[in-house]
Amino acid sequence: METFKDAISELGGIRKTLNDLKNIKSEIKKRILENLDEVIRFLIVGPGVVSPEMTRTRCNRVVDLLKVWYKSPDSSSMIEKILEVKKKYVVVCIPTDTPEQPPEEREVCSLEKEVINKSKELEDKISPELREKYLPLYIERLRPSKIEKGDVAFLPIGPILHYCIVFKVVDDVSFVISLTTDPESFVGYKIEKSRFFKGTAIYAIHQVPTALVMRKFVMPYDSKSELNKILSGCEDYFKTNILKRTYKRKKK
Repeated sequence: METFKDAISELGGIRKTLNDLKNIKSEIKKRILENLDEVIRFLIVGPGVVSPEMTRTRCNRVVDLLKVWYKSPDSSSMIEKILEVKKKYVVVCIPTDTPEQPPEEREVCSLEKEVINKSKELEDKISPELREKYLPLYIERLRPSKIEKGDVAFLPIGPILHYCIVFKVVDDVSFVISLTTDPESFVGYKIEKSRFFKGTAIYAIHQVPTALVMRKFVMPYDSKSELNKILSGCEDYFKTNILKRTYKRKKK
């Protein structure tokens, strides 16, 4: 597998073989194919849209499921190919901070840049026939002309990447609300109506460069009514619990 196209073709072949099998439970087969589709999607759109960490996890899930549920002579070659793709193309880059460089301005490592550039080149070269045959969940990599309130991006908040909702945009700076899957430790709005996002929208606002939000853009939040509740709930929380205490302290 010398190129991204070779890797996609290999995974596409594995997907087709597994899809045609009759001796795997439908629920197990569905889980394997869903994870494979997301790995293929990562190879096409790059880490700017799909999380490398999650993609490595999906590779491991596919391998584990194959080892348990598909004991066949050709399963070992499938597993080897998937592990080769994970090792060669699914690279997790952990940015490093320096005193002179704030966390929000840290650059993407050179290896991640290479992955992004190659994925962009592949998007232009891949044929519609190959997409239709191997990529039923293929999603074009699109970005808006400008970032607006309610857009969602996959951003580094502290040491961890989070999906974040844009609360407000002021020129080159965007104020965002991060989402977490740990509802017990944070105050926020529990997400119920979104088809894509789960967990809790934390009532805390972070500042990040708008250019970074544009580069890590995912999609607009998919439930307008719930988005309004998240934004208004965060604003009310700040007015009641933070701004009010600050005003009283200054007055004294």
